[in-house]
Order: sequence, then C-alpha cells, then structure tokens
Amino acid sequence: MRCTLPFARAFVGALALAPLAEAQVERYGSSTPSTFGVGLGNGVQQSYGGNPYFALRLDGANPLGGAIFLALGRASIPVGAWTLLLDPLTFQALSFPLAPGVTEQALPLPNDPSTFGQPVDFQALLLHGLDLGATNGVEVRIQRDRTPLRAYLPGQDFSQGSNAPGQLATLDLSAWPPVFRSSANIGFAGTISNNYSAAVAVSNRANYAFLHGNGTTNQFVRVLDISADPTGSGVNHPLIGDIPLASGPTGSIARRDLEVTGDGRWLFSTSGASTIVLEVWDLAGLPGTLPTAPAQSITLGSVSGGATMLEVTADDRILGVCIGTDTAANDVILYDITGAAQPLVQRAAFQVPNRAGTGTPSALDFSPNGRRLLVVTGGTYSFYDIAVNPPNALVGGGTWTANGISTTSPLNGGALALRNGVLVGVFGENGVGGLYHLVDLSDPLSPTFGLVVSSFSTNPAGNISNHRVHAMGNVVVAIDGTGATADCQWVDVIDLDTPDPVTGYRSVRVQMPSATTLTPAGLSCIPREFELR
Repeated sequence: MRCTLPFARAFVGALALAPLAEAQVERYGSSTPSTFGVGLGNGVQQSYGGNPYFALRLDGANPLGGAIFLALGRASIPVGAWTLLLDPLTFQALSFPLAPGVTEQALPLPNDPSTFGQPVDFQALLLHGLDLGATNGVEVRIQRDRTPLRAYLPGQDFSQGSNAPGQLATLDLSAWPPVFRSSANIGFAGTISNNYSAAVAVSNRANYAFLHGNGTTNQFVRVLDISADPTGSGVNHPLIGDIPLASGPTGSIARRDLEVTGDGRWLFSTSGASTIVLEVWDLAGLPGTLPTAPAQSITLGSVSGGATMLEVTADDRILGVCIGTDTAANDVILYDITGAAQPLVQRAAFQVPNRAGTGTPSALDFSPNGRRLLVVTGGTYSFYDIAVNPPNALVGGGTWTANGISTTSPLNGGALALRNGVLVGVFGENGVGGLYHLVDLSDPLSPTFGLVVSSFSTNPAGNISNHRVHAMGNVVVAIDGTGATADCQWVDVIDLDTPDPVTGYRSVRVQMPSATTLTPAGLSCIPREFELR
C-alpha cells in the first residue's frame, strides 16, 4: 500500500537540519485503552528527504482493520476509552482503510527543502472489539541529508575467554551521546578466532541483517530479522536462516565483504581463501524463502590473502569491488546493477596506486550522489570521477598530513562525508596520538581541492587506530582495529556539523558491549566491518 504524501503540501517554511541529538522519528504517548497493546513505529529507517523506502509499521497485529491518521501537531484528547494524540485542527487520514492483516504503510518522503525539519505526527486507530483502539503517536522530521539512526557492529567478544560468542551490537546514533541499544550472540560455531562475523549488511528498509560467515564451519551468510529494533543485553534477533557460500571465508578482518542494495532485493557476497568469488543473491523471496544458489557468480581472481571490499551507490545503480592484489590484475571493478536475472554487467575496471600488500584496500566509498569514488590503499587515497567512463582520476595516490605518524600502514581507513553540506574525505592515522584529517574533495577547481582543511583528535595522546571508517551525511563512525585488546574495544562517533573548541568537532568514544551486557566493566568486544543505517 503506497501513498502520495498529502501532508507534504501542508508543510510550511524550511527549517535547518535538526541536530544529531534530536530524533528523526520520535514515539510519544501510549496505546489506549489499557487492553490495547498495538504500537506504531518505523522500525529503523532514516527519514531523509527523498527516501523511497520509509514506512510506518504496527508493532502488533491488525486483525480487524483501521486507518493511520496524521496532523501537524500533538494533542491528548480522551475519546471514550481511547486517547487522540493528534491535533484535531489539522487531523486528516493518511490511509483509509488499513485493511485487516496489513501492518505496514509505505510513506515515501519528498525531497523538498521546505519540508526539512518540520514535524508531522501520526497515530493509528484500529478496530478493537466493539470500539476503537489507538496506538501511541509518532513524530517524523524529514532530514536534509542521510544521517544514520543505527550502526550495526559485529564483533569478536573477549569477555568470556576463548569460548566467548561472536556478537551483533546495535549503536543508537539518534541520541547524544550515542548508546548501545542491544547486543546478542549470533550463534556462529567455533571460538573467538572464527565465531564472529567478518562483515554485516543492512538495507535501507532495515528489515534484515546479513552476517558474513567465518571459517569453514560457518560457510554461509546468516540472515536475522532486525525490524523490531529491540533494546537490552543478550537480545537474539529472530533467525530467518542461512544462505550457503561457495567456499569457506577467511577469518581475518575485512578480508571478505558483504553488501545489499537499498531496496533489499540483491545481496552481494565474497568468499574464498585466495581465489575470490563474488556471488549475487536474489532476496525477492524473503522472509518466506531464502536463496539456495546464487543468481550470478563471478570469479574475481587470486588476491594472495589480500582484502576485498564492496560498496553500492545510494541509488542502487552501481556495485564497486576493490581487491588487494600484487598482480597485474585490475584492483577496482565497477558493475552496473541492471535488475535482470543476472544483474551485474561490468562497467569499468582499473588499477589504483599503492595497491600492494595483504592489508589493502582499507576503504571504498561512493559520494552521496554516486558520481565520485574514494579508494584507500597502502596508506594513500585516490579519488575518481565515475560519471565518465573510463573513470577519471581526480586524485591519484594522495596523502594526508602525518603529524609525525606514518600513514603508510594499510590499516588506515577513510570515508566520504559531508561537512556543512560540502563533500570531504575523512582519513585516520594509526597509533598513539593519531589524528583524523579532513580533505577537501568538493570541487576539483578549488585551490584547496585535495588538501587537508582540518585535523583533530577524539582521544588526544591516546590510541586511534581507524581500521575502518564509515560516514553518512555529517556523521562519521570509526573503530579501533589494532593495538592492545583494551585499545580495540572503542567506537568513535563524530558530528562534522558541530564544531568543538577543544577536539575540533563534537565527538564521543563509546565502549563496545559484550554479548551479555551493554555496560561491560572489563574486556568486551572488538568491532569488525560494520554498517550504518
């Protein structure tokens, strides 16, 4: 069931992007009467302008039908046994009727600057016995840019010794400081050397998490239902099942990767010890049916233990693949995602500078509009215009200020982010006293293009490894991946739109939970290749 957003025309005035601490989607009030336990929410989906996948969801059953209503303000008006939580002066129907059994209402959001930041409130009224039951209220604010609500972090748990389970933790980025909402055992076989997931993928619909298996005993992609977005320790998301991989994936961090298209249709996985196979999985049968064989399988070649990274453009048009190799083979391959039975068609292939080494590549990232591509290999970065074919290297083998610390480590990560709406590269140094560096990548004709425009630390004089850095809009999330175990349990969250007189930008370091507690007192978990949604 889809709608044309009649409320969009009712928005008045353009508001600035709400700060990170202000929720994109906020629940308020409670369901009424007391015997009615159905709630209204959105799962975990970003309310950015132009998001075609946004939806409202009922938390319970809808056996008799009803409707979802909207207004431009809140209220609390008793109506018999239930309470109206919407302003009666702007009250109107979003969907009517909401048929029996239907629990999701598609709500594609307009990409109209005049609507950004303006609150719109929703409530569902459902048949309940001989009367009506009312859900809680939901307030939605459309964001200017894509700014994530959650970080999904798989991890290698050290809290219980060698038999500690692999885990999946969910970091709530809509609160400041960010807090972990849930942590759970993912049920992989083995010990801490191979029972964790090497990578996780989550679509924009945020219905499912796909966890890349590890070692020959976990030769699959595990699929979990995460739509309920629970809170607590030891919360195990419902298991949908496992998708078999072609060969046993390696146990090393980021040697293999996983991506899913934003619409949740296509899953891309890599596996193999030295010869890498890229497999494409058709997810159209979810949740009832999982694929048992790939729709397409592509042998990428031997990487001699090097890393493999995948990335999909925000509009689901292009899949990028980067492999670490010392041979004459191409390092970066771009595929058009056609939507056909075998959806990948090669678009371009090329080599990047400083490509040698089993730890490279360490970053692959598209710009929000899908016209630029960042590749970090061997401690240097290259930046490409992929709107032309073959791609044009705007920066080849660029470096960032080292501040006395070598940036040649293959573990230094990077990402593309927005600072006040302008595209920047975010790069990290590896070790004690390391810094983050922002590089201007907005306009090739600018005199500062390719140059460091800002440097800062989230942990002055402390360890910053930045093994993996991901960004969405102005929000940057980075993990520690080297050094002592105690130094590897931390996650940095940075807000590039909020300056700080001491650290440069508002930031916080949060410790990973263990599989059994959200507030570990000692050793917890080393996060691995993660996903922002």
